[in-house]
Amino acid sequence: MVKQKFGVDYQKYSWCVTFIFAVHPKPRVKPCMGVRLLARRLILRGRWRKRKYTPKRGDLIFTRNNKQEIIGHCGIVLSADKDTVVSIEGNTIDTSGVFLPEEGGAVAIRIRNRKDWHIVGYAKMGVNYGDF
Repeated sequence: MVKQKFGVDYQKYSWCVTFIFAVHPKPRVKPCMGVRLLARRLILRGRWRKRKYTPKRGDLIFTRNNKQEIIGHCGIVLSADKDTVVSIEGNTIDTSGVFLPEEGGAVAIRIRNRKDWHIVGYAKMGVNYGDF
């Protein structure tokens, strides 16, 4: 889809970022960015929010896979309340087990406890988007 739309094959890049680029109404990100570079740019632009921030629909969520990792993954927030955050993510683990991580993962909706140590922070994207 991204290659057809933009004429460039981004398959070799972190596709969690490419997924955001492909589906977010106003992604403000380039698909060739790695997830850490994307986070760094959003920090420098003043968009970064710490874990205690309650994200809004359309904000980005950044997570890590292990405690030694700074940031390793990102997705788009669909909703959040005081206890949970719901996001849609590319290149993630499909909880049904149909798509294995070693096969590139899947696009899946993830529900996380807001206190989950995997969550590193959020990026405020500035608007509340409708359906994705």
